[in-house]
Order: sequence, then C-alpha cells, then structure tokens
Amino acid sequence: MTNILQTGKDYDLDQLDKIFNFDYKKPSGIKATKKGYLVLFSNDTSNPYIDEFMGEVVLYEGQNTGSEVQKLIYGNKDLYDAYKNRNKKILLFKNYKFDGEYFIYKEPYLKENGKWTFPLAKGCLVL
Repeated sequence: MTNILQTGKDYDLDQLDKIFNFDYKKPSGIKATKKGYLVLFSNDTSNPYIDEFMGEVVLYEGQNTGSEVQKLIYGNKDLYDAYKNRNKKILLFKNYKFDGEYFIYKEPYLKENGKWTFPLAKGCLVL
C-alpha cells in the first residue's frame, strides 16, 4: 500500500475511500475494505453511540442495524468475527483523526440498552 496513515492526522471520508476502497460507500461507523481491513469511526457529533475511551482501551459501541436492539449483522458481525481472527486489521479514527490500530481484547457483548460493545485495545499498525 503506497499510502501510510499518520497517527493524529485528519482524513476526510473521500481520502479514506481512495486509500481503502470501502465496500459500503454510505455513512457508517464500521466500514469493511476490499483488502480486509475494518475501519471504525468514533465521532463526537450528535451520534447516539457513545464510545468510552480509557487510555489505550476503547469500549466501542456497535452500529445501528435498523432496530432498537442491535443485531449481529453488517459491520457488527464483521467486528465480532474479528475477535476470533486476530489477523484482521482494525483501524480507528476519532473525529476523522487516525488514532491507530486496535484489536478486540475481550469477547464483545450486548449491553442492557441493546447495543453491542466491542472492547478494543491499541496495537501496532502494519500496512
């Protein structure tokens, strides 16, 4: 890959799509790429999903699946499957700034509010 992501650098969605060629082009908090990466977005907007950042650990809330209780489909399923596939690259952007590569360090779970939570820990980026 000729493009290298820089931690702390702002990227817009068009730039990221040129780098990764996302499978799904519309807005989404979890995007799969043609090369098998999972790109996560955590933005401080009026988003109803609130991710908890605790240093090198993030409790990432899953994406809307069209019902009150999130289903384990679409990006949520891709992210859940990454728990058992440690080779899957998970890249996190916070407010469109690249935050680094993460991995799911503990089994994802469904919270009482009906949202999937994915416990992530920071890892090292190798593109």
